[in-house]
Amino acid sequence: HEKKEKPLSELGALTLPLPIPSDPHYVFPQSTISPSFKALLETKVNHPSLIIPARLTSHFRKSLKSILMSKPKLKDVYPLESDDIIENVDPKTERKIVFTDSIQDIFNHPLVLPLLKKDCCSESYDPSCSNIRKSNHKVILSYNHYTVEQIVSK
Repeated sequence: HEKKEKPLSELGALTLPLPIPSDPHYVFPQSTISPSFKALLETKVNHPSLIIPARLTSHFRKSLKSILMSKPKLKDVYPLESDDIIENVDPKTERKIVFTDSIQDIFNHPLVLPLLKKDCCSESYDPSCSNIRKSNHKVILSYNHYTVEQIVSK
């Protein structure tokens, strides 16, 4: 027999019933939504990413556009986190470019594999390409990242 989830109103996350406004176009302000309800909507997702030379970010964003993470209100390029930093390389000279999580085995994708094999700068060898490496990036989706339909369905 299945365990039923309690409605959010029973978890103290949402005070019901909200009064029905006289104006049909009235939108309740965000302040009427409790922080505990917003916390219930928070989701953490690990996305595969590549650490690339910062000065080549624009080039890589253009060439990898079709497989980069594309979520409203989220960037696809981030500064390095402490666990991404390698010795003798200034972290300000590198960026983390985040891929979509919908493609299985993204690091074997035809657009990514040459970068990891250091074939990225074949026209003119660039020593900065030697530090391109795999990574992950934790994306936190919160209340502000969802549409009304997505919130209501939760």
